[in-house]
Amino acid sequence: MELNRIKEGVSFLSGPTNLGVIETDDGAILIDSGMDDDTARRALNLLEKKVRAVINTHSHADHCGGNAFIKKRTDAQIFAPELESCFIEHPLLEPSYLYSAFPVRELRNKFFMAKPSKVDSTFEEGMISVMGRNIKMIALPGHSINHFGIEVDNVFFCGDAFLSESVLEKHSFPLYFNVGEEKETLNKLLSLKEEYYVPSHGKPGTSVSDTIKANIEKIEEIENAILQGIGKSAEEILSELIPASNPAEYFLCRASLMAFLSHMQECNKIECRMEKGKLIWTTP
Repeated sequence: MELNRIKEGVSFLSGPTNLGVIETDDGAILIDSGMDDDTARRALNLLEKKVRAVINTHSHADHCGGNAFIKKRTDAQIFAPELESCFIEHPLLEPSYLYSAFPVRELRNKFFMAKPSKVDSTFEEGMISVMGRNIKMIALPGHSINHFGIEVDNVFFCGDAFLSESVLEKHSFPLYFNVGEEKETLNKLLSLKEEYYVPSHGKPGTSVSDTIKANIEKIEEIENAILQGIGKSAEEILSELIPASNPAEYFLCRASLMAFLSHMQECNKIECRMEKGKLIWTTP
């Protein structure tokens, strides 16, 4: 982990999950807290100012897993989008929705269940003031149920609203909660004119238009692949799209596939029907 200064008072900590840092006269504000206690400890050790607040972009464990440690060490105030706060305070909800019941052991670990942490304040889209800094909250749903980006001084912390080209190549089936909203989010991002963009996974930079277009193309590629495999169950479609190597990968990809299927049904591209006790997806 390394502290990288973008401009006066705004930096980011580079790592598996990039963390934003906003400095104020009274301390620092973190945007996301990383996977676990170790990540949070390294972040606190690298910062000169005491962390007074943590703003979570969303509730996935690699973004809020350090909340509890930071809260205990610094008594920082935790901010999160309203719906995401439920998952942050009750982490069992995350693997439960992936599994559709009490989750199997493979989903009950720090990669899916962050330590629970109390959210002190929730926010909606618009400007909020945190420790005297005006911070703009921008709704970017799709990847998760209530995902947000955070903008301060024309630096935009994007969370997981999009993936870098290298991550898209490594993970060929991105995780989405709502594909329709993700498409809207990607187009919204294309319309923004920020000076600097900091994705949670990937290299920051002054332009993300090519990366956003690559994300749009990936969604279209997956939709076309689903249409090619139509007339089958979700299980059969998934096994052909991406043979999962372990249960955790299977449930992540399955959740994303179901998001695609529901979106494509809404667009009247496919429909579902029962056939010999199996739910089959086919064209209308």
